[in-house]
Amino acid sequence: MATQELNDWISPVLTVAPFDGTTAATLLVTAPDGTTSSPAVTPSGGGETWTGVAYQLTQVGQWVEQWTVTGTGKGQELRVILVFPYSLGGLGDPYIGLDLLKHRLGIVDTDDDFKLLQAIAATSYGINKFCGRQFNRATAASARTYQSLRSQNLVMVDDFWDATTAVVTTDDDADGVYEAVWSTSDYELRPLNGVVDGMPGWPYTRVAAVGYRRFPRRGRAGVQLSAKWGWQAIPYPVIEANLIVAEEVSKLKDAPFGVAGFGEFGAMRVRMNSAAVTMLEPLRRSPVKVA
Repeated sequence: MATQELNDWISPVLTVAPFDGTTAATLLVTAPDGTTSSPAVTPSGGGETWTGVAYQLTQVGQWVEQWTVTGTGKGQELRVILVFPYSLGGLGDPYIGLDLLKHRLGIVDTDDDFKLLQAIAATSYGINKFCGRQFNRATAASARTYQSLRSQNLVMVDDFWDATTAVVTTDDDADGVYEAVWSTSDYELRPLNGVVDGMPGWPYTRVAAVGYRRFPRRGRAGVQLSAKWGWQAIPYPVIEANLIVAEEVSKLKDAPFGVAGFGEFGAMRVRMNSAAVTMLEPLRRSPVKVA
């Protein structure tokens, strides 16, 4: 079973194994609403590999590819593709996998996989809303801009986890160009050493100016930070909260799965679960204001 995002394109490929010669292959694609299509297919390697015309995943839900091979290598192969309306990669991903939730629920079949994945995603979104932050990490640095609102000595930033790749630049003349590159001796990252209440592993949330440097406070957002955003590792309370609330959500008879499951429903279920609230409360932060 594969997972994809809405509006992705799929280039179907079939490899016949074991291969002992074929004469023809056909492909039938069934969309979540039951409509079907038959993309044209072409052979290579004498019929060992078949490639279908690419098609777009225009609906959320379960898509099915059914290959039928005739000849001496005859047979059928089914492939299931689950399509979701949210990003499957990078920051904002769910914090637990399908296998972990199914193990907790004692489920061994695949009949409810889509429903369970929706429950996981809705709960993860709810955790992010409740905490005012997300707990995955980016592996590549990217730039974001900020304003130093209260002091020229301090700027609040989004969570980032790697101090060694952080780069601070400022727009000192308010022309929209961040031309002034700060040396690491010009600033300190807070919390110091990534430690909060004696616990290491926290991300950096503030940049403090030291020495003679000051952050600009004109009309434009004067500070740019390039960093690897997020947390270095997902805190265990987040994983457990995702698991217990997703389990609860998956058991609701009339849970509003589908696109609606990614809105306030997920956040509401997190707030209603006292165990999840107890776990997540120490991890909450106010969203960063940039204006």
